[in-house]
Amino acid sequence: MTELRWLERLSPDRCLAQVTGGVHDGAIVVVVAGGSRKLACLEALYGPISVPDPPLPDPSLDDSRTRAGRLLESLLDATQLAAWRHHQRFWVEVPGGIVELGRLYFLRYRPRLGRERHFCVVPEDHTTLPAADIWTNLLLMLRADPAGFFEVASWRN
Repeated sequence: MTELRWLERLSPDRCLAQVTGGVHDGAIVVVVAGGSRKLACLEALYGPISVPDPPLPDPSLDDSRTRAGRLLESLLDATQLAAWRHHQRFWVEVPGGIVELGRLYFLRYRPRLGRERHFCVVPEDHTTLPAADIWTNLLLMLRADPAGFFEVASWRN
């Protein structure tokens, strides 16, 4: 009989498991909670299967917002990190000036010459992302391709 060996809980309703026994021995699968209907789907794929109770959630697992925040903070220098933690905003140096990230739809650009301008750039599907993921995305874009970043911006004075 084929069995599942739980490897890790990925979310409250998903676990990573390894198939043991049978022709799919060693396969890694994601098992989604769903009762007997989901079990029937597993059995259709792997034959009769023994499914132990899934592992309990690991309290040390963070939610997506916490992980997103840690990722963003890992990319910031000391000055940016202090500003982020105090104001939830930080400045990024770019060729020709600095850009402030942290206010959705209202980014500030201070060129070395000329007056401050405001613009908007958001990642695709930004409404589904934790805020820190938005700022990580824009920070990485500014670092990797500042010209491309400014090309897609919607500007206003």
